[in-house]
Amino acid sequence: FTNALVYFGVSFGSVDLGGNIYLNFFLISLVGVPANFALMWAVNRFGRKVCVITGLIITIVASSISVSIPADQNPANIGGRITAAIIAKFFIGFSFNGCYVWTSELYPTVIRATGMSTSSSAARIGSFAASYIIWLIRIHVALPYSIFGAICLQAALLGLLLPETKGAATLETMDDMKTEQEMSLHVFAND
Repeated sequence: FTNALVYFGVSFGSVDLGGNIYLNFFLISLVGVPANFALMWAVNRFGRKVCVITGLIITIVASSISVSIPADQNPANIGGRITAAIIAKFFIGFSFNGCYVWTSELYPTVIRATGMSTSSSAARIGSFAASYIIWLIRIHVALPYSIFGAICLQAALLGLLLPETKGAATLETMDDMKTEQEMSLHVFAND
């Protein structure tokens, strides 16, 4: 939900950055390609959890910078807003694609298809909501990005509670998942 909400929110918000709206949208859309390649390398190097959470946190910072730059027609300010928005889009795309890898590995095989389709449905609701939240820019320039930032922060904090799946054996049954949870709780209680 969060990744899709912010991913599409940043895309929809590109027309309000100043300058040429078509060039802004093109650049913000184009940055998804290198984000995919960067993720392919980073997810195997650093792990799924680190990639997703880092992507969310950098998106919060970049979006905050974009909104904090004055919304006037000064070319330096326009360039700064566009650059910060491109960085935000890169890292939310990075996080979004990392979620697909991580989510598929979190679910046991017997419910993986159901879990992935439920997660994908939640993402579609997020993308739908983004088109409405971005209109809050008409009330205050920072309002939609404050909402996006708060939701990203919440998702990053909740992501800390989930296990890292890099190098871990894929769970096959619900019993495997229950056993892993019990072991995690036992380790957590003994720390």
